[in-house]
Amino acid sequence: MSFESQLFDWIDQCLSEPIDKSVIAFSFNLNEPYAIELIGSSEFDMEDSDWACSEDFVPSHRQIAIPGKVCSGDWEECLEIMTKLVKKYLASDRPGAKTLHSSKAVAIGFVDGDLNVVYATG
Repeated sequence: MSFESQLFDWIDQCLSEPIDKSVIAFSFNLNEPYAIELIGSSEFDMEDSDWACSEDFVPSHRQIAIPGKVCSGDWEECLEIMTKLVKKYLASDRPGAKTLHSSKAVAIGFVDGDLNVVYATG
């Protein structure tokens, strides 16, 4: 199974869990050594990335490792690769993509770093 398929299945699994109605935005957080996690927040502020510090939704399988064959370079390269995969997921018709599109925003970035908003409503 490709990492893309594994990632997409993991996102679907995460977003199939109960999510409180107070959650209005989601963040894909990247860590070193490379892993990706998903959280949901009851806060969102385009001008202040600290909104993602409010972890109001944390799935039971919070993160998955990113294989070295996917991200073996520097953190900027990993961010670029994972951003493309998250955008591809958002463009899909997968069940979790619908959940993400019903939120105010979806972002990706390294923990303790800047967030890149990849989806936002009006």
